[in-house]
Amino acid sequence: MASHVLDSLYFCAGTLLLPRLVLKMPFSRRHRAGLKQRMGYVPESAHTGKNIWIHCASVGEASIPRRLVQHITREYPHLQPVFSSCTDTGVERLQKLYPENAVFFLPFDLSPCIKRALERIKPSALLLVEQELWPNLLLECYEKNIPVAVVNGRMNEVSSRLNRAIFRLLPKAQNAVKMCCTRSQKDAERFIYSGFDREKVYNTGSLKYEALKTSIEEKTLRSLREQFQIDPDDEVIVGGSTHEGEELVLADIWTKLRECHPSVHLILAPRHIERAGHIVAALRKKGLKIVLKTELDRDNVKAGKDSIVVIDTIGRLTDCYALATAVFVGRSLFPPGGGQNMMEPAALGKPVAVGEYTKNFKPEMRQLTALKAVETVESEKELEKTIQSFIENKPFSALLGKRAQKAVVSNKGATKKTVELLNDFF
Repeated sequence: MASHVLDSLYFCAGTLLLPRLVLKMPFSRRHRAGLKQRMGYVPESAHTGKNIWIHCASVGEASIPRRLVQHITREYPHLQPVFSSCTDTGVERLQKLYPENAVFFLPFDLSPCIKRALERIKPSALLLVEQELWPNLLLECYEKNIPVAVVNGRMNEVSSRLNRAIFRLLPKAQNAVKMCCTRSQKDAERFIYSGFDREKVYNTGSLKYEALKTSIEEKTLRSLREQFQIDPDDEVIVGGSTHEGEELVLADIWTKLRECHPSVHLILAPRHIERAGHIVAALRKKGLKIVLKTELDRDNVKAGKDSIVVIDTIGRLTDCYALATAVFVGRSLFPPGGGQNMMEPAALGKPVAVGEYTKNFKPEMRQLTALKAVETVESEKELEKTIQSFIENKPFSALLGKRAQKAVVSNKGATKKTVELLNDFF
């Protein structure tokens, strides 16, 4: 009965959104990718043992459970992980990380789609990374007695209130979740407030720290430096996971800095690579020279020293961070923002600047701020001064980077805690 009500609500919402979706599908790979799988026609399991379904919402979550997956495959060889994501970039990243495993798009949260997918996957358990509490998915898992666990769980205040209301109406959906391993105590409190029993919720720390690299192979860096025409003494600004408007700000800052530092480079890695064409067009209108990473790879050429490099491939952001003299992490300069993973460049010991809108990364920002390991800016002018300081004040940049790396290294250990709790779960 509950599934039918949910399906009806989804149908009403879908009817309103359908015209927009139809208009976007011919022009956007993101909106048309994986449609068959989204209907529940995911790869059928050929594994003779048990499957464990691991869901990562998007590319940002794809790398989070990597160490956890390594432990599962090592300690439980009879378990075969299969992976899903909501986005094309997430699926692409998971395919690169786990080429031997089934990877597919998460089916629509409609009961026929979910039932079809579960019948084909036959999972013995479902792990949800961070917060993907889809009601019909949980209801169907409950009905089929498939235990669900949340790992690296996070939940903001709005979501906690919304989930509290949903779970009051759908207690079986909540009962499907047997365990919540959260990234912070604040997240644990929000899971409890949303209705989960206190005995089910554990603050294990963030799995993101486990997956973060503290160094990159010199061979990889040498190859990128050659391709981007970066000399050993050149300065490099990297804008990571940027969103609309932030690329133009960074380009303006780079242009001004080149007057005093002619050898400084700018690398832009937008959060959504499908925006690359739009970014290139906007920057070229300003008279700037732009080159895409895919163009360099395809034509086997090198970037001009006066060109901005736009990264339009998945999985190279960490390598680019390793080249940086100064890092700005995006989705933070303009409201509503929310932030992106500032711990990735921090792990590499880089000086990091972010805007003031980082509400989705409060635990990370608290840790970095406590160690004075991040610079928060409130305007474009402040960002310019901060990046200039990173470039010109080497002792300050080195100290900031050292503190940032310490914040990451000192917080590792979440995988071990999560694994200990999941031993009985498997």
